[in-house]
Order: sequence, then C-alpha cells, then structure tokens
Amino acid sequence: MAIFDIVNQLNRGLSLVGSPSEREQLAELNLIAGQRAKASSAYSSALAYLSTGSELLSADCWVRRHELAFALEINRAACEFLTGQPDVADDRLTALATRATNPLEQAAVACLRMDVYTTLGQSSRAVDVGLGYLRQLGVHWSPNPTDAEARREYDLIWTGIGERSIEDLVKLPLMSDPASLATMDVLTKLLPPALFTDMNLLSLTICRAVNLGLEWGHSDGSCVAYVQLGMVAGLQFGDYKSGFRFGELGYELVEQRGISRFQAATYLIFGAHVVPWTRHFRAARDLLRRAFESAHRSGDLTYAAYSCSNLNGNLFEAGDPLVEILNEAETGLAFVRKMGFGFIEDIIAAQRGLFRTLRGLTPTFGCFDDEQFDELRIEQHFAANPNLWRAECIYWILKLRARFLAGDYATAVGILSKLQRRRWTPLTPAEAASYYFYSALSLAAVPEAIAAGQGQIDTIVGHHRQLQAWAENCPDNFAHCAALVGAEIARLEGRDSDAMRLYECAVRSARANGLIADEGLAYELAANFYAARDYGEFADIYRRNARDAYSRWGADGKVRQIDDMYPQLAENAPVVAATDTIGAPIEHLDLVAALKVSEAVSGEIVLDKLIDILMRTTIEHAGAERGILILQRDAALRIRAEATTQGASINVDLCDRPISRMEIPESLVLYAARTQESVILDDAAESGTFRGDPYIQLESARSVLIIPLTKQGGLVALLYLENNLAKGVFTPAKVALLKFIASEAATSLDNARLYRELQEREQRYREAQMELAHANRVAVMGHLTASIAHEVNQPNTAVIASAQAALSWLDHQPPALEQTRRALTRAIENGIRSSEVIERIRDLVKKSPPKRDSLAINSVIGQVIELTQAEAARNDVAIQTVFADRLPKVIGDRVELQQVALNLILNAIEAMSGTTEGKRELLIQTARADAESIRVSITDSGPGLSAEGLARLFEPFYTTKSGGLGVGLSICRSIIGTHGGRLWAAANEPRGAVFQFTVPIDDGFAVG
Repeated sequence: MAIFDIVNQLNRGLSLVGSPSEREQLAELNLIAGQRAKASSAYSSALAYLSTGSELLSADCWVRRHELAFALEINRAACEFLTGQPDVADDRLTALATRATNPLEQAAVACLRMDVYTTLGQSSRAVDVGLGYLRQLGVHWSPNPTDAEARREYDLIWTGIGERSIEDLVKLPLMSDPASLATMDVLTKLLPPALFTDMNLLSLTICRAVNLGLEWGHSDGSCVAYVQLGMVAGLQFGDYKSGFRFGELGYELVEQRGISRFQAATYLIFGAHVVPWTRHFRAARDLLRRAFESAHRSGDLTYAAYSCSNLNGNLFEAGDPLVEILNEAETGLAFVRKMGFGFIEDIIAAQRGLFRTLRGLTPTFGCFDDEQFDELRIEQHFAANPNLWRAECIYWILKLRARFLAGDYATAVGILSKLQRRRWTPLTPAEAASYYFYSALSLAAVPEAIAAGQGQIDTIVGHHRQLQAWAENCPDNFAHCAALVGAEIARLEGRDSDAMRLYECAVRSARANGLIADEGLAYELAANFYAARDYGEFADIYRRNARDAYSRWGADGKVRQIDDMYPQLAENAPVVAATDTIGAPIEHLDLVAALKVSEAVSGEIVLDKLIDILMRTTIEHAGAERGILILQRDAALRIRAEATTQGASINVDLCDRPISRMEIPESLVLYAARTQESVILDDAAESGTFRGDPYIQLESARSVLIIPLTKQGGLVALLYLENNLAKGVFTPAKVALLKFIASEAATSLDNARLYRELQEREQRYREAQMELAHANRVAVMGHLTASIAHEVNQPNTAVIASAQAALSWLDHQPPALEQTRRALTRAIENGIRSSEVIERIRDLVKKSPPKRDSLAINSVIGQVIELTQAEAARNDVAIQTVFADRLPKVIGDRVELQQVALNLILNAIEAMSGTTEGKRELLIQTARADAESIRVSITDSGPGLSAEGLARLFEPFYTTKSGGLGVGLSICRSIIGTHGGRLWAAANEPRGAVFQFTVPIDDGFAVG
C-alpha cells in the first residue's frame, strides 16, 4: 500500500489517536507523505499533510522532537509559498527563524525567506536576511560595497585558479562540508535580490561563492555562481571571452557532472546574461525554454517567472514575429499573475505594452496606455517602492524605445535623465544594448540636445564606443547598433560619405542576422538622412524598405504611422516577407497558387499519396533542389520522404528512417522542432547561427529553409528545403506561399495519419475478432468432445462391421462375391462419412481467413445439427427441423455461419438442460425472410430470457452463465453483421426463447 493510502486512512481516525507517542508517529508519516507529494509538485496535497503533521505535535515537541517539528514547519512554509501564499509563508518563516538552533537550520530558513521577499518585490529585505546570516559567520558586508571590494574578490578567483585553465575546473571534487554547503546555498539565494539592488553586492556575492567552490569543491550552487560570474566578468570587468568560458563551465557542471538542483537558474542566467555577449540571440533561445521547463518541473517558480520575461526579451531582440512575441507575453503574464510574482508582472506588463503599441493595438502609437495598462499608475508604483528598481529600469528602457520609434524624441531624451539618476543594476545584453543604442539615437535626433554643447556629443560617442566593444565580441547582435550610431555621429559631424556607408553597413548587418526590426530602423534613419539633403527619391526608396521591414515584422502601428506621414508609400507596397507571415493579410499570398495547393493537399486522405503530392507541390513552388519531410513519431523525428529535382522532373522517394546529420543540418532541424519556429538562411555556409553545423559545412549549403507544420500547438512535421546553387532563393513571396502550404498540410497530414491509424486499428480489431472467434470455436468444440467422438465412432463402427461381413462372405465356398462387394461398398461409404465429419470439425477448429462462397443454407445448418445430435440426446433434447425447399443460395463464409449456428444450438441445449417442466424441444427452421435474405430460426423450450437479459444479451462480456465469458453471442452478432445480416432474440410463447439471423441471398447462383 502506498504511503498516501496509509496516511489518508490513519488521518481519517485522527480523533481516536490520543497517545502522544502515537500522534508523533503519525506526524512522522504525514511528514513523509508531505515531502513525497512536494517532490511530485502536488503542493496543495503536500501542504495538507504537513499541516496535519504540525497540528499533531504538542508544544513541548520543539524541545523533545525538534528535528521533526522543524522539518514539518519549513516544508509547510515552502508549500505555502509554492501555492501562491507568500505572505502566509513569510509569517511562518519569521516565527521559525527564532526556533532555528544551528547554522544548517538557519541557512534553510534564510534561503526560503529570501525567495519569499524577492517574490514579493522586497529585495532590500531579502538582502538583509542574507547578509544577516553571513554576519553570524563573521562575514560583514555592506549592502552597497565599493568597486574596490568587488574587484578584490574577483582577483582572488584568478589567484585560486592558478595555472589551471577555466575548463579544468569542471573536474574539481564535490563539496562535502555541511557548513560550506549551507553557506553556498545562502550565497546562491542572495544572488537574485542582489541583482535587483546593487551591482557591487552582486559581484561580491558571485565571486565569494566561486572562491568558496575553488577551496571546498563544487556544490549545487557552483553552477549558478559560474554562470553569474560569466555575466559580471564581461559587464563589470570587461572580460567577455573569459565570461563566456565561466558561463560554459557552469553549464557543463549541469550537463557533465549532473549537478542539477539549480538547473533552471543555470540555464536561465547562461542563456539570458552570458551567451548573447558572444553568440546570436537565437543561440540562447533553447536555454531559456529549457530553463522554464526545468523550473516548472522542479517547483522553482521564481526562475520559471524570470524565464518568462527573459524569453520575451530574447524573442523581441531576435526579430521574431511580433504577433508571436505578444502571444508569448500574454501567456507569461497569466502565469506570473497566478503565482503572485509582482515585480516580474510589472516587467512583462511593460513588455506587453511595447509589443501592443508596435502592433497598433493602443490608442496612441508609442504610448502603452490602454484599457490594460496605465503608464502614470505604474510610474507612481515604482516611485513608491525603491525595491522595484530593476523592473523600473526595464520599464524606462522599453518606454525609451517606444517613444523613439514613435518619433517623440524629446520625451525619449527626457527619459534618459530618469535612468541616469538611479543606481545601475546589471542588465541582460539585450537590455544594456537597447539602453546605449536608443539613448545615443535619441540624443542624436534632438537638435536642442546637440545645441546644448559638446557634452551630449561626448555622451553619444561614449555610447558608440561601448557598442563597438560589444560588436567586437558579437557582431551578430551588436554590429548593426554600432554602425547605425556611427552613421548618426557622422551625420552630425557632416561626414556624409561616412554616414551613407555606415547606414548601409547597419542595414546589411541587421538583415544578415535576421534582426528585421533594426533593419527597418536603419532604413528609416537613412531615409531621414537623404530627405534632409533633398534626395527625395532615395528617401522614398529607403522609407518604402523600412515600411516593408516593419510590415514583415508585424509592427502595424509603425506601418500606419509611416502611411499617415507618407501616404504615397502605401501604394504598391511590396509583399510581406514570409519569414514572418504569421498575422500577415492573405492578400500578400499568390492566391491562385494558394487555392491550387489547398485543393491538392486537402483533397487526399491516403498518407503516402498525400506526402507525394505535398513534396511535389512544395518543390515546384519553392524553387528548391531538394526537400525532406520529417514526421514526428513517439517524440522521435524520422525522415518520411525525400524529393529531388532532375532537370524538369521531380522524384519523390517515400521512406522511413531516422534523421541523420549526413542528410540534413541536424542542429537546425532540432532547433525548429523544439521551438516550432521557421528558419530561413539566405547563405547558410557564410553567415548565421547554424553555419557551424557539420552538414552545412560539408555540403556548403546556401539557401536553406525549414518550416514546422503544427496543429493546435503540437508539432506534426517539419519541411526542410535547400538550394545549394544560389543564395537567397527562398524569397518572401515564396515563403509566404510555403507557410500557407504548411498550415494546410499540417491538418491534412494529421488527418491522413489518423485515417491510417484508424485503418490499422480496424485491421487489428478484425484480427483480434478472428482470434476471439477462433478461440470461441475451439472452446465450443471442446465442449462437444463426446458428441464428436460419437459422430466419428458411428461410421467407424459401421466400417468395421462391414469389413467383418466382407471377410465372412469371402470364407464361404464358393465365396459370395456379390455380398462381399456390397459390404465393402458400405465400408467405403462409412469411411467417407467419417472423413467428412473430421473435415468439418477441422474446418471449425483451424484458423484461416474468412472467405465468401455461394452456400446452400440448409446444408450448412444440417452439418451443424449432425455434430450436436449426441449432445442433444445426452441432455434429453429432441431436435426438429423445418427447412424450406428450394431456397436461394446465400453468400457467406461456411465456417463462420456454422460457428453462429453451433453457438446458438448449444446455448439452447444448455438452457433446456436444467428445466424439469414439459418436453425439451429444439426447433430449427429456415425460410425466405424477404427478397434479399434467408432467415434461420432456433427456438427452444427452456426458461426463456428476462427483460434485462434480453436488452443486454449481445453486449460483450455480459453473461447469465456462472462460468461464462460473455463473448459468444457478441461474436455471433459481429459475424452476422459482417455478412450484411442481422441477429436478434425474442421470447418464445409459452416458454423459451427464439434466436433468428438473416444472411443475404447470392443472386448470382442457382437455388439449392
């Protein structure tokens, strides 16, 4: 019996447990049940067990059974926190802090209190708790350490590493000292509130945790410490490359050493704060999704909430379709609201405000205000709570971006003063770059700011210098930012040729890395540059390109702003690029091709034919050299078809094999499968995140496209296309159509799969039905052992008697040859009869597929009656037959029809075997039912059927027999049904029952 069953049963009798020792034993069992439920994420159930356990203990248990009382209360507080009751958990932990008697218990309470305060947006209180614990160990830190203190602790790390490489540290032993482990836990939990309050405190905490690990070995917190070190090594100490290596070390401790307690935090910090300093934003996408999954699975809801906001930022900076980003933000906002994460809710609400205004869903473009958001209210909220500085900082950066894109440059510049007045906290690469980028662009756009003096130019130049430094480490993410700010500086300084060159560099860099929003911005600022110099036609071209980019991104609000200012641009606007066609109007598609494809794909239900049509259609419209369809089956990806071109022909090879890195870029396919996002590479071998894939390098792949086929949020298949002859083959118009094909094909493929599964299921059902019918026949024949023996013995006895008579006639002098001939003839006839009986029995017992023949029904039923004569005689049952003459032949399977008749006859004999009143009579009749069928009736004089029995008679597994299985009549009805007939039962007057079935006439044969 499971622990839950035991504890539930005992808890029902709680009022009967009076002995203190018994109550304590029951409390221990509730603790075990609560811990197991908590480990399974059943937090409400766990809380119920733990509360019951605590209530079972008397007050003196804090002295006598301290460990039990403490364990119940600390777990109870954790579950209150995890069920969205942080205030209740806070009260319990405050009381529990006074009862903690040793450093390990004090550390456990401190860690949980820091989680609670951080969630409540009270980072300062969380910091006070963490620093208070450290003071007990003799470590006296200020909540606002100096730069020198942070640098000193960072330098100690390099001293501790010595001659070893950073990568060598993965082999350090595991930490075993309990006091050090407890301290490491506290330092780890101190990181989030430090992140929200003071940069130097964060750096000091991270570096002390790393140094503790270098001295005592790795612990659970080491993974987080190293990835956090990766963040501050670059952002605060300028060593981005070492920072990435430290981040990788933390990641490898999870992946290689299996140190997974803080897996979610490790993935999140590495993905959000470290990877983008040296890799494309999209390279971190999978880490952020895995962080959420891990956090949600382990109950680390704090990092689950962090993952939501960071994923939104990643999607936004990477240029994903705005409609998808907004949907992600809505989902994340609902999650954090449910869990009560106030400050993360503020961040995501602000993110959603930016996404909505860009989509054109707010009354005023560039302003977050609508029925869901109030800028003034949230600014007052931030002003009243200094602990929310990080959320406030992100809000102002988002608002800075929105106001700049709306052309409200004066307000954007005003926002900069609000950011500069506050203490700085470490931002993600995306947030930091956004601040420097839009600060510089805003200052450069306001003539009054430039006229105010050289100070503003110096600020812009300083921001440009920082962006250049980041671009050197990661051109994919930051080169376009540095180029565009450089272009604006050149514009201000009158270096027009430099400005033109840098605008073009910004456009090319943004486009090459799929950063569609920044591509649009670069075109827009270049257009302003040309317009100011009276190059109107150039300005219109660049504005049209900007409008196109914003439209492809889904920024309808920005598009409307451009159309209002320059209405001529809206005429003959280019087609929306298919990279981001979700949410794009249908008029951007080639409607003739789209309707043709829709008709072809949706009109086929057979899977192999559908796949062939899909691959030919896709190759034809995509301009691809090669295409592969990958289906997902039981969480595994398998290649189901490969299409190739040879001249003007398209060859489609249907197959079923695992994906292989020798056939496709596996990293790209796995990425698309995990994220369900389309990926377009204009020149895969030369640029982009996936250029290091072995297949892309080996094949020198150029134009590559992969589109997930999804239905109701689930992955159905992946469509992979390539053309290695040219780059940029998959144009916006082509991809728009291919995405339309994908949406149609996803449904058709899923329907075809269901149709095939249905066919296979029906086939398995038919096979199972045949097996069951065969088993039923064997069981029935087993029941007829005595009758079969009688049927076989009777002709065999006659054969023996005839043979003996023949011998006797031969002994006569002279031999009586005529009599001998007659005796031998009788022996032959009886031998044939015996053989026929055995053949009929063999037909009934053997397993063979059904076959349809033209049958004389009277002969079919007559053979069954012969087999059952002995059984009827043994039970004193008289069988009478009334067979109609000259009945048409029926179409059917002889064995199956005989099985039905055999079951019904034996059931009737068995039903009458227990009756004591009247004669036991069985009447078997055949007759013409109607113009299309013959009816067989089997009437007995047994006890009959009850009303309930008659209603349920043919249900599978329903039986009135004590030893019956309830399958015989169900099988009989199924057999008759497959023959196109009908089987039913009724009461017989004055007693007994009548079973009747019909079989279709075979009109193509003569009567018999």
